[in-house]
Amino acid sequence: MPVEIEQFMCRTDNFGVLVHDPKSGQTAIIDAPEEAPILAAIKRTGWTPSMILTTHHHGDHV
Repeated sequence: MPVEIEQFMCRTDNFGVLVHDPKSGQTAIIDAPEEAPILAAIKRTGWTPSMILTTHHHGDHV
């Protein structure tokens, strides 16, 4: 299953990732620590988030 990936800068030294499955329309937000860049990436891609995933613990992750 091919997916589309959008990586975006957060803060000054971190990244968040959107992973989108065009077939199902589902989009995961992964390890994103800051609201404004998440919203900008969602607006830029036109994808609708369906889940938020955290792969490891940081106080700055959503």
